[in-house]
Amino acid sequence: MSEVIEILVVKESPWQAEQLKHILEQHNHKVSVEHNARLALVSIRACKPQIVISGVQLPEMDGYELCRQIKSDENLKDIPVVLLTTLSDTKDVIRGLECGADNFVTEPYDEKLLISRIEYIVLNRELRVGAGTQTGLEIIFNGEKYSITPERQQMVDLLISIYEAAVQKNLELLRVEEELKALNERLKIEVRERTSELMEESTERKLAEQALVESEELAEQTLIESAKLAEHALIESEQRLQQSQKMEAIGTLAGGVAHDFNNLLTVILGNTQLALRKLQADDPLQLRLVEVEQAANRAAALTRQLLAFSRRQHLERHTINVNETIKVITKLLRRIIGEDVEVRVIVSADLSAVFADPTQIEQVIMNLAVNARDAMPQGGQLTIETSNIELDQSYRRQYPYVNPGKYVQISVSDNGTGIEPETQKRIFEPFFTTKGVDNGTGLGLSMVYGIVKQHEGHINVYSEVGLGTTFKIFLPIVESAVEKEVPALQLPLLGGTETILVAEDEGGLRYLAREILEGLDYTVLLARNGEEAVELYNANRERIDMLLLDVVMPRLGGIEAYKQIQKLGGDVPLIFMTGYNVQAVQSRDVKENGILEELGVMVVQKPYNVEGLGRKVREVLDKSKSQNGRGIESNDPMSAVIEA
Repeated sequence: MSEVIEILVVKESPWQAEQLKHILEQHNHKVSVEHNARLALVSIRACKPQIVISGVQLPEMDGYELCRQIKSDENLKDIPVVLLTTLSDTKDVIRGLECGADNFVTEPYDEKLLISRIEYIVLNRELRVGAGTQTGLEIIFNGEKYSITPERQQMVDLLISIYEAAVQKNLELLRVEEELKALNERLKIEVRERTSELMEESTERKLAEQALVESEELAEQTLIESAKLAEHALIESEQRLQQSQKMEAIGTLAGGVAHDFNNLLTVILGNTQLALRKLQADDPLQLRLVEVEQAANRAAALTRQLLAFSRRQHLERHTINVNETIKVITKLLRRIIGEDVEVRVIVSADLSAVFADPTQIEQVIMNLAVNARDAMPQGGQLTIETSNIELDQSYRRQYPYVNPGKYVQISVSDNGTGIEPETQKRIFEPFFTTKGVDNGTGLGLSMVYGIVKQHEGHINVYSEVGLGTTFKIFLPIVESAVEKEVPALQLPLLGGTETILVAEDEGGLRYLAREILEGLDYTVLLARNGEEAVELYNANRERIDMLLLDVVMPRLGGIEAYKQIQKLGGDVPLIFMTGYNVQAVQSRDVKENGILEELGVMVVQKPYNVEGLGRKVREVLDKSKSQNGRGIESNDPMSAVIEA
């Protein structure tokens, strides 16, 4: 199917949502994701998708209620809604009819079936829009009455999807039955062949019969052992999946904590730097403020590690060859590891390229190397190796959350003390460490885990006590050519006389931004939320030269506030501020590439410093003046991020 469909996926689980998004994007559809039904409804009203695919279990309101809200809205009711459900109960079907759902897809879903459903909906959309009168029905099930008013085409679509789901289940059962029959026939053949051999070797009938009995018993025992092995493999697979989901939940928590810390650290760092600028060089308070600044920077580094684990840090990704990255850090690595550890580097000459942040990949290798050194207190051998590898379906059966395909493998091995099996289950958890209290934060391996996952990769650990440990990292390959890095030019810090509207709900951050900007001779108007920002702009539109808006604020967020200002005719330079990383914010508010990139705006990531904010404000104002006076042209985006 050549038509590109805009699809909104609503799933509470980030992992499941991203997996479904990946499948749909493989078929060239445009996919956005929401994890909350209320936010999904806002997104649907803002930019109507062509199809909504929603889970049933959602925060604040369930999938049935979300569907009901869509179908009761005159502007939205023609959007097809597909519910993801187990359909384990007849009541599920009735509730789907009651809320107006157009289709069901049963979980776990089959990819081909899912895509065929989408194609069916698109091909029949003309029949769906104004396709017929509604039919009023009353259904009594288990003593409860349900009033249903589905349109004829919607009811047909829903019943077809239920029928297809039943057929799919039946096909699966038939396939399993055929496999069992084939296995049984194979065992019968083996039994007959074994019996025939024994009959040929012996002329005594009794001995042949006994051999037949033994062969059958052996076959039965083999079946029992095979079943036990299969059960054991299934349990291990489920445990790995549960561990992955547990890490996902911990990552979400860690990311939220890091966001709140970033707000606090912005206030601490900004005010400290402003105070240092006002002190004389010989002032006794200067040393104390420098210590405060250094401590805040160390705290910011810890929040970056938490963001790395939670996969919410900003990545500067481009196409690289991992061999070159390893080559850059090898000399430094040997100095850090020490002379008593031999470092061997074995790289593949034809290594494929990956789309990655080279600085973060360096951080991964350095962390693993330092851990390996600590595991070899008497010295030993550290080996870093690269190769191309393909992970197939058999690998996915062990690790259900890994997509089969071609990867670059980075292997970091040592012959040290090894890791206990119980410890292996927790080594990627943040703040978990087997070292002493003063020998690390316990964030090293959790940061490694987060960086690899943020690169859509996979990491495994293999270890035996007394024999050593191997970490294997798998990064998906790309076909594009390796890019060359171009160093950025550092411009002087300049101020100006323009008027800037700042909207920030945190009081400390609001006044800090004002003091920084007024210190550079700008005029500053302050708003506590998006609603105040719109009102201030409406009252002062002739004098406002720039907007500086926090993305997440109560009552009205920065993105919605900017949209309302645009409706008022506002076309001024814009910078967004956020304590989350850019990708995380975009995934909340956008269709494909993010509303921030669509608007073509700068993004300042907290914690920011005095000089960083000042430079970006001046840069955006100057660029705006060179583009038709004051406006930002959406066909020439200026997306960028600054960090402290």
